[in-house]
Amino acid sequence: MIVGKEFVPSPYQTAAEHMARHLADWIRAVWLQNTAQGLARFEDGFYEEPMSIEYVRSENFPKLHGIDYI
Repeated sequence: MIVGKEFVPSPYQTAAEHMARHLADWIRAVWLQNTAQGLARFEDGFYEEPMSIEYVRSENFPKLHGIDYI
């Protein structure tokens, strides 16, 4: 598993696909870290990188201000 902190747009994926994979990698890493510590319940914050917001804006969402994951 590779988890990166840099957002690099891929010409073969939509912004939504790339962001979904990025979020899934983040969740997987947090889950592995917390379960390794014996935690069954935990909470963590995730924020999209500014470049990913710009990428989504370029795909027909020009007035997008931010993205919240709940």
